[in-house]
Amino acid sequence: MDLRFLEAAPSTVEQNAVDAALEGTDCGRDQLLPALHAANDAVGWISEGALNHICRRLSVPPAEAYGVATFYSLFAMEERPRKVVHVCVDLACKVNGAEALAAAQTDYVVRSPCLGVCERAPAALAVEAGAGSEYLMPELPLPQQGILVYGCCAGSARSTPPASTTTAPPAGMRHCATLSCSGRRA
Repeated sequence: MDLRFLEAAPSTVEQNAVDAALEGTDCGRDQLLPALHAANDAVGWISEGALNHICRRLSVPPAEAYGVATFYSLFAMEERPRKVVHVCVDLACKVNGAEALAAAQTDYVVRSPCLGVCERAPAALAVEAGAGSEYLMPELPLPQQGILVYGCCAGSARSTPPASTTTAPPAGMRHCATLSCSGRRA
């Protein structure tokens, strides 16, 4: 990414998501993270076109926005599946069996740094991009003692997560907290 804008344009979905997130705000630098979340949540990753759109709307240099987007492990700068499971591989989770899940040879398991629930390790964060999508936990190889999984159906208009993430979790998984579609704990 350069200090200049690229020629890439955002998709209609990305542009609408970012515009909706910035609606009613002063469109200042302080809206960078919400705008990045909107783009990432809409399609599962932040394209160059979406980053350009965000930078133009917020008057933020592209290199600065790129630096922020690449700093956070839950953002993706390359296309990836809509359903992703971020598996914590930091020490507390690793010694409690998360490595078995992180080692799964699937395109939707992403090794991530600490998810902030070390006292209940191992942990994973399940996320699905796109408006109105129903999150269903994919089949994953799990450590024998189970793994803490909490999830979010990103970009949805629902105020609470779908029943599939709040009722009985799949075999070998347990829920500590379920994030609502707005990213807040339910």
